[in-house]
Amino acid sequence: MTEAALVLKYSHNIVEHLGLKLYQNKPTNVIAEVVSNAWDADATRVDVNLAMEATSRWIAVHDDGHGMTRDELATSYLIIGRGRRTKADDTSRSGRRLMGRKGIGKLAPFGIARHMDVLTATVTRGKSCVYWLRFDLTQLLGQGDESVTYTPDVIANGLPLSDLPTDKDPTGGQVQQWHARLGTSGTGTLVLMTDLSLGRAISSQQLLNSLGHRFTIAASGAFSVHVNGELATSDNMLPEFDFRIPDAGQITESVDGRDVRYWIGFVKRADWPADQAGVGVYAHGKIAQDRPFTFGVKGKEIFTRYMFGVVEAEWLDELESDVISTDRTNVNWDVAETKALCWARRSESDPLAAQKLIHLEA
Repeated sequence: MTEAALVLKYSHNIVEHLGLKLYQNKPTNVIAEVVSNAWDADATRVDVNLAMEATSRWIAVHDDGHGMTRDELATSYLIIGRGRRTKADDTSRSGRRLMGRKGIGKLAPFGIARHMDVLTATVTRGKSCVYWLRFDLTQLLGQGDESVTYTPDVIANGLPLSDLPTDKDPTGGQVQQWHARLGTSGTGTLVLMTDLSLGRAISSQQLLNSLGHRFTIAASGAFSVHVNGELATSDNMLPEFDFRIPDAGQITESVDGRDVRYWIGFVKRADWPADQAGVGVYAHGKIAQDRPFTFGVKGKEIFTRYMFGVVEAEWLDELESDVISTDRTNVNWDVAETKALCWARRSESDPLAAQKLIHLEA
């Protein structure tokens, strides 16, 4: 049987607009996209390792998920914009609600890196094998003006994990580390971002803070994230609160028959950037409406500057229409399904509704 070619298919400028410009110089958003792919692959552990020395900058994201077969690489991963799920198929193999929807998160690394390596190990016909593809952004952007294809360099094409050519590692050690963790029969994926185009280096703590802002599952029992070896926890991802409502856990309310869970914390000192204050709205464990956001509440800036709120509305990512922006920074609050949750609109008929719901007057 003839094997499908390992060829990336895309239209003119799509890499530039959906990868390079959408995520340009936003390293924490890029890493969040790769972490969410690991969640969808049923990983239980993700390791994000960073090197930010002046002479050597790279980012590596390891996971122990189910990996991709050659057919999955050719017919799914290497097709940009391919829909990840339908109503009938919106869960992972283990039953997790999928985060990926638009099929473009694979382009995110090009917002900060000129080269990307994707290594993926899976079990095929009872044997563990690995595929290793290398992508060059300059070549991707130089393919002409019409619909084109791009063939990545294939470093490994179904090799046994024991034969992984670790000497091809552009980071000088991350491939070996990933291989050691998987053993000779494990599964998982490794994404290497090299030749970085970052304006400024990022620190481990900056990344931990960002993960705490972009996910609600980063420190869950079934999914652990480590940054340069440090486990991401609520203590090192979130600020220390002067008080929290409720003291622990979440409050659940029904909005037009749909569950919404939330909690609100207030800090003593607002020593964070103003754009990190307010409320974040999440769906399937991932940010959908980024901060700063207050549901249109006005005249309460002294409260919102010290506030960190989390609202979880899973159904936002399960609607027939896609109401979450491509970069997951905004929800479309003007469609019928979301209007009930947009508390600013509710406050038009009940001036206290928004304040009551986010406890600004508690």
